[in-house]
Amino acid sequence: MEKLPLDLQLHIPSTVTPSPRYAILRTVLSKSALQIWFLLLLGFLWLACLPLFSNTQTILVSTMLGMLLLIMWNMKRIEKAPIPIARFLLLLAIALAAFISLRYFFWRINYTISYHDLFSFIGA
Repeated sequence: MEKLPLDLQLHIPSTVTPSPRYAILRTVLSKSALQIWFLLLLGFLWLACLPLFSNTQTILVSTMLGMLLLIMWNMKRIEKAPIPIARFLLLLAIALAAFISLRYFFWRINYTISYHDLFSFIGA
């Protein structure tokens, strides 16, 4: 076997200590928790795909943007809050931003971009 130059060889330590993040992920990503997260994701996508009237859409997105702005403006206070509350509010902010983005994505595909077949859909 040919030896690689020193700069191309990988140094793998004999003992690797796992990161604390992996311990948290192991507890969060158990099999039953993954199933619940998957069902919540499907429900989240379904809610984002529901057709709404323009007025309802405006009220929904304005309310969600207002909640998101309140969370972001109070970020200094949130960081000083107890850890479970801070995690919940940050997760809520991410979920609100993701939901607004998904609503826009589905509206854009269904109402503003015209497509006739799979190839025109991919190009759009």
